[in-house]
Amino acid sequence: MFADLLGKTVPLLPGRFLVVPFKQTERVSFIQPLRAYIASAFAEDPDQYIDDLRALDEYRAAIATPDLHDESANQHLRYYAQLNFLSGKFIMDDDHIRIAFTWASALGKDKEFTALYSQIAGSVSLTSEESYKKAAAYFQQAAGVYAMIVENLPLWNIAGSSSIQLSALSQLMLAQGQEVFFEKALAGKMKDASLAKLALQASLFYNAAFDGASQTQVFDKAWSSYMQVKMLHLKAIAHYHKAMDSLGSGKYGEQIAWLQAALALSKKALDANVMKSVTLASLPSDIKATQTLIEKSLLQANKDNDVIYMEIVPRAETLTAIAPARMVNPTPMPDTASLLKIIEKPLFKHLVPFEIHQAASEYAAKKDAIAKDVHDKLTESISIAFSTLASLNLPGAIEALEQPIGLPESVIRRSDEVRALGGEKGLESSFKTINTLSKRCWDIIKDTMEVLDKEAAEDQSLHIQFGAKWTRATSGSLADNLRDAEKRFRKKLQDADNSNRLVQTKMESQGHLIANLGLTRSELEASVPASTSGTTLALKDPNLRQLKTLLEQLNASIKQRNDLIAKTKADVHNDDITPKLLEGAANGALFDKTAALTDQLKKYDETNNQVKEIISQQEQLLNSIVNCNKKFVESRQTNELIRDRENALQSLENGYKAFKEISANLDEGVRFYNDMEASLGKYLSSCRDFTLARDIEKKDMISQIQLGVASMHFADGPGQSLSSQNTSNPYTPNAPPTGSTLPSAYPSLQRPALFPASTQSAMPIPGTWNSTQPLQYGQAQPGYGVAQPSNYTYGQANPSFQPGM
Repeated sequence: MFADLLGKTVPLLPGRFLVVPFKQTERVSFIQPLRAYIASAFAEDPDQYIDDLRALDEYRAAIATPDLHDESANQHLRYYAQLNFLSGKFIMDDDHIRIAFTWASALGKDKEFTALYSQIAGSVSLTSEESYKKAAAYFQQAAGVYAMIVENLPLWNIAGSSSIQLSALSQLMLAQGQEVFFEKALAGKMKDASLAKLALQASLFYNAAFDGASQTQVFDKAWSSYMQVKMLHLKAIAHYHKAMDSLGSGKYGEQIAWLQAALALSKKALDANVMKSVTLASLPSDIKATQTLIEKSLLQANKDNDVIYMEIVPRAETLTAIAPARMVNPTPMPDTASLLKIIEKPLFKHLVPFEIHQAASEYAAKKDAIAKDVHDKLTESISIAFSTLASLNLPGAIEALEQPIGLPESVIRRSDEVRALGGEKGLESSFKTINTLSKRCWDIIKDTMEVLDKEAAEDQSLHIQFGAKWTRATSGSLADNLRDAEKRFRKKLQDADNSNRLVQTKMESQGHLIANLGLTRSELEASVPASTSGTTLALKDPNLRQLKTLLEQLNASIKQRNDLIAKTKADVHNDDITPKLLEGAANGALFDKTAALTDQLKKYDETNNQVKEIISQQEQLLNSIVNCNKKFVESRQTNELIRDRENALQSLENGYKAFKEISANLDEGVRFYNDMEASLGKYLSSCRDFTLARDIEKKDMISQIQLGVASMHFADGPGQSLSSQNTSNPYTPNAPPTGSTLPSAYPSLQRPALFPASTQSAMPIPGTWNSTQPLQYGQAQPGYGVAQPSNYTYGQANPSFQPGM
């Protein structure tokens, strides 16, 4: 390689470097394992992401047979970037998603980088400025990938790899990158002092690589011997150039000492015990050519010194050490931000990562609890206000005095409203609708359990049938989260049914009051007694004016509560913490999800304080109303007719309140059941997707077990041997099977065919998953991913009703 070092250079030909071989791989599909995981862990329709699933398969197919070109390196980087982005969403391990990669364990994409980078670097013909830069850059990138793997090895647990082995490979890549810089400097006719520093640093890298290789058993003898020989050879080259530098400085004794040291190193590199394992034929000839050059230079230097200079030749250990010049460093892999720029459009961008999904679900539960607490406390306070007024016969008593004959305008308005909304029959119709919706929801629950129970029974039967050969996980261990979700759905429906019974009871007890409001105007007016006596003085009573003022304040307070309930509901609905969680998660380990949730919930502190203040003010206001009404009753003159009219008007008031309350309950019930039916539909689809994936896995395992039995019978047959069998592959690895279409849980979406039309059992697509072990669909979660409606409860006062005058 360094046959002519004085002003000339021999190009470093392709194949002269050690390069990492590619790992052979087979076709691997992400589609089915990820579809099942999306359906189970995220509870979303996986067919929404079918294009992304296919794209991910295409990314991997593109790098399975790489070419030694820059575009192939870019393809690898894009694939790595996609997997890096997906690692935050999909947990690919034995406990979650199990995919058998034939070149490494889960997500084993990084080693293929080093193979590609080193091979591209080694294939470059070093004949130009750009070629030197390209080769050195790729060697540094390969070293950077190895360094990154070493850093993450405790987390990744890559089979057959150790930090010593990987560090040795990283040093080897740096040594060859440094050697490229030396070659470039040699071609550029740099000074001998610089050449010596560059060569010595390359020797140090080779020495570090050799030390690491010597500590493991994974390196072929040819590799470790190559590292050792190159370390000695480049050190000899460094000493030679230092000798030439000493010659130029007039240090003739030092020149001879450096040449003597260089010759000793060169001879050691050519030692038969070391060189015998080196397989690169060009390396011994390069070393011999370099040794010849050193010997000639030493012979001439001794002759000149003996005749002309007569300087003392110092001992080698007294020479000033050469300061190495490092030109290469491991190139770090791109960070997350850079990777996102590389891929531009991340796959599964809208699929929320599992941990973020859990945190967002936890936050949703907490904010919903706040909204429910606000609603319950304020509606309870309104109910207390209504019951207090009813006990005081207000505002009926005031209306009877102010309008002793005919119907008050407020009664007429409320009667018209009740008739327009269907009155008692309208309520009965809505209740019938609720019962119909409830039955449909319970039917879906029943269908869902039948789907899961059927799959579980089949799985148990197969465990009994095949015994120890049936190695996949049981349905019970994998479907826990789905069954837990069913329990939560069932509990909500049971609570709703209880509420239905409460509403029915309320309709039966208040029906006659509501029916009165549905009367015609003349019928209604006839049902209310008239009274004109004893009202003149009462209307002038200052207690009456104060009582009316207090009731107006109560009305305003109730409106304020209704507005606060509506505002809190809207705030909770629009409050999405997911973007904040995603942004925080990008910061890595420093992000505290619990602190983020706590901080986000602080926005509701002001609402909670308002609720406390409103309730406190109402207590004072009701006390004032009770006291004022007592004075009013004591001071006014009354008779039997006035009391009858007051009671009649108050009954209409109570009937209207009951109508509004029951109407609100029924409207809430219809919304609840509609939302519940939609959620249950998604849940049923998720269960079907789960059982579909299990069915595919079941058929693959049965096929393999049957083929294994058939192979044993065939091998044991008389007069036959395995060697006489047809050894052709029983399936085509790269061709996806075609045929029948699977039943779809989403009728509008078409699934790809998964089974061949032939009735003969087909082998599974190789590499799709490890057929000897079960697919994992995710661990049980604290909350199922399908959005569930809020609990549906009745029996509370209607917050929208206001006791008007």
